[in-house]
Amino acid sequence: MKKHATSYNYKVFEISAQLIDEAAVSSTKIRQALDEGHVAEAASMLGRHYSLRGHVTGGAKLGRTIGYPTANLLPEDPEQLIPANGVYAILANSGGETYKGMLNIGYRPTVTRDMVLHIEAHLFDFDKDIYDQTLELLFVERLRNEQKFPSVDALKEQLHKDKEAARAILKA
Repeated sequence: MKKHATSYNYKVFEISAQLIDEAAVSSTKIRQALDEGHVAEAASMLGRHYSLRGHVTGGAKLGRTIGYPTANLLPEDPEQLIPANGVYAILANSGGETYKGMLNIGYRPTVTRDMVLHIEAHLFDFDKDIYDQTLELLFVERLRNEQKFPSVDALKEQLHKDKEAARAILKA
């Protein structure tokens, strides 16, 4: 960078390593934390919640039939790192408002056999049509790994537990 600064008319400023809990922060460590689903750890290194923006698209609408309607997100930047598969407590920004919710990233093994990655947000106390709108998701904390349940009823029971856990985290 320094070698080409004069040729391309820019300045280089070196920033000393930042320490959090006596460990140096780096983009590699942040990416690793996100790859492993450690979004709270990534947030402490970033100084903010990791976020993902995308457009809300139509889905199979299964979530609404079991009491957990979801906004299916198609990321704006296909190159952006998606945190590890699993269920997360999130905040979501839509239309200038912030909502609390939970998010699943994964392949939905209980309800489908397709190997298509889904990013599905269930927003609490939310009943608006946001299809084709932009939604920004802020990852607060990972709740659990994605898993296959023996039935849709067992999935519903776990979703209820996830919702309570997410509400408790987001209340703090």
